[in-house]
Amino acid sequence: MKRLSIALLCLLLAGVCACGRAGKSDPYSKVIKEYQGYRETYYYALHDIDGNGTEELLLGGEQWGGEVDLLGVYTIQSGVAVPQEEFNIWGEGGSISPSWIFKNGTIKVDLNNEEPRYNYYCFVDEELKLQATLIKQLQVFDWDNQVYYDEFFRVSENGEWPGTSLTKEEFEQAMKELEGDGQVVVIDWKPLAEYER
Repeated sequence: MKRLSIALLCLLLAGVCACGRAGKSDPYSKVIKEYQGYRETYYYALHDIDGNGTEELLLGGEQWGGEVDLLGVYTIQSGVAVPQEEFNIWGEGGSISPSWIFKNGTIKVDLNNEEPRYNYYCFVDEELKLQATLIKQLQVFDWDNQVYYDEFFRVSENGEWPGTSLTKEEFEQAMKELEGDGQVVVIDWKPLAEYER
């Protein structure tokens, strides 16, 4: 009888453990279902941006020419999918800006294709935070010397314009520091309908 009781207890515990795993929901599935309801074509990818062992959910949208651009980033905090609100992909005129994710965990967003304005983001305390804005103003006219030249700036942390004036070399050095070795992650975008975990 004792052996039967132990066997039943083991089966019961195994069943509870199995139910616990099966009942554990994927935090990103709710986000995926929400976006599947829109008429636009959306894509997803899973990638551990900051290397902490938790994959972030990347949402992308198809743009002109079939390219997929990054629209948003979610991460998991306390078992819940949390949108990274500070991350901004909207450029001049309300268009979606091209972006790149570097292997060092930095995301670069080009907010203005005509005069480069780059926002750099990375995770700090489990939140995607703006680290720097670098701006290159092209062909500024010097009335005294009658020449065109480029100006370079790093916008201050509080966002005050124009921020700190940089030389071209300082601008390029700041980009290198933010982008690490410059290796860009190739994102494997998939249609939302194919999402499964």
